[in-house]
Amino acid sequence: PASRAIMYEETTYSKKKIIDFLSALEGFKVMCKVSGLLEEVAGGFTSKTLKQVVTLQSKSPKGRFPDLTAELQRWDTAFDHEKARKTGLITPKAGFDSDYDQALADIRENEQSLLEYLDKQRSRLGCKSIVYWGIGRNRYQLEIPENFATRNLPEEYELKSTKKGCKRYWTKTIEKKLANLINAEERRDTSLKDCMRRLFCNFDKNHKDWQSAVECIAVLDVLLCLANYSQGGDGPMCRPEIVLPGEDTHPFLEFKGSRHPCITKTFFGDDFIPNDILIGCEEEAEEHGKAYCVLVTGPNM
Repeated sequence: PASRAIMYEETTYSKKKIIDFLSALEGFKVMCKVSGLLEEVAGGFTSKTLKQVVTLQSKSPKGRFPDLTAELQRWDTAFDHEKARKTGLITPKAGFDSDYDQALADIRENEQSLLEYLDKQRSRLGCKSIVYWGIGRNRYQLEIPENFATRNLPEEYELKSTKKGCKRYWTKTIEKKLANLINAEERRDTSLKDCMRRLFCNFDKNHKDWQSAVECIAVLDVLLCLANYSQGGDGPMCRPEIVLPGEDTHPFLEFKGSRHPCITKTFFGDDFIPNDILIGCEEEAEEHGKAYCVLVTGPNM
């Protein structure tokens, strides 16, 4: 809900948040590439878990990796990523948000109308050096050289400010055109903020797929680390059985006769005592009650 929305456009942190968001999108693209490369050779894997985490859900009922291709392509075309990275603002591309597009069109129309009005005043007074001056709501004052300003000016010219060598005037026409321009700019800014909220809301609607992809890559990362270590590790080792959590399965650890990998490198005695570690296991629950975390204290922690 808008009332509880985090305003990503806040100047104090918006750029970092947008860069984090863009990095996340790039990360999902890399995940898809990794999954695609491994899926091509998944037929030769003996590990069911490894097959599951690299196989698309859309290609196999046992696959766990979501197909993010269409969603990532949609985000690629939604806004200019490079511009967002530089400015910290997400600006939707033409056609993505009709309110934003209309506001931009109105801004261009009013700015062009003001330029045309300036050309008419230059011709009317016979002075090509007349320019617009001002900022914010005081923009578009006609800055006229003093030698022209002393002549008979049109009645609708209203003196707004002066400086040495020139005077600045407004007219009802300028005031009306500027009001239209400011209105269009405010509608643009409002649409931009709403658009950013809608973008993040749309991203969150697919949170299950994003989360599934992250979980699959996390499992793959663990398996790769174990595979790498098994090729170069020292001391006695066994291949662990890794069970993916399901509806009736809770996370658990069950280590029998375990030792830290560093022990083999640093412990030279023969009296090292391996440790059993049971966390979240039924066997442990019978004696001590099931626990999903263990606080280890002392020098051997």
